[in-house]
Amino acid sequence: SPAPPPPPPPGPSMADLAGQRAREQLNQFRFLGYLTKGGESQAFLTNGQAIYIVKQGEMLEGRVQVHKIEPETVVLSTEVLETGSHVQATIPLTPDTSG
Repeated sequence: SPAPPPPPPPGPSMADLAGQRAREQLNQFRFLGYLTKGGESQAFLTNGQAIYIVKQGEMLEGRVQVHKIEPETVVLSTEVLETGSHVQATIPLTPDTSG
């Protein structure tokens, strides 16, 4: 007799969806520039609406933490409220291509 069809794969869980949403939130930021001032690294970030000048450890919009600033990348992290875990996103430096 034919084998029964395999069970459908489980859909993404609430936690997965929440994590994905949080990561998308982080990925809407662009890393525009890097500056070292008095030995401190600062990053210029934008989310399309505002430009932020931030240092490592600072918070953006009250919920996104600037985890690490390097000349080529910025690492942002945010807490997934539904699960209490944190997700991170590495944002590469976007050179200004407007000319």
